[in-house]
Amino acid sequence: MPYENKYIEVKVWSAKFTAYDAKKLIEQGVSSLLCHGRITGKAQKILNEADIQYRENISSDELEIDELYHDEKGESMEFLFMKGWDYGNSIVIRSQLLKDIVKTRSLLGLKNITETIPEGLEEAGEEIDRFDLREIRYQLAEDIATLLTGQLKYVTQQNGHHDNPQILVTLLQEILSEENTHFRFG
Repeated sequence: MPYENKYIEVKVWSAKFTAYDAKKLIEQGVSSLLCHGRITGKAQKILNEADIQYRENISSDELEIDELYHDEKGESMEFLFMKGWDYGNSIVIRSQLLKDIVKTRSLLGLKNITETIPEGLEEAGEEIDRFDLREIRYQLAEDIATLLTGQLKYVTQQNGHHDNPQILVTLLQEILSEENTHFRFG
């Protein structure tokens, strides 16, 4: 493992930390997890087997996280797209662009749904929190397109290269894909 001699602590602001989330942490070489919400039983089992220390139901003061959609440095958020119950692509958004996205009309009014993974799937019985993309697909796409227009104007005025327009185009493509039915934040 490339992270053998490193201690990596992750702070998670989430109502629920699932087995899928635990598997992603293991892939990243994480040593310790502090979670604002609860860690599901299957996730705890995976973390225990990987010898990852964890604590759940940590207060926001103890996590030292200011805003819901930011990591511990306030710099990134991952959109995890789902095709029914299968995970699809993910897109990481960083910096000021992230702040602009979370302030969009469609995300401000978004309601989280908790669903149980059906029998026959790897994590059957686990509950996950996610958002139904089908209900807000075109409003969210319109909001992202507006941000894209603003970013293109900015890049044109600065006469230079910037990654934000391409990130927004990729995000817009995933939002508009009819295959994607839901998304989560990671």
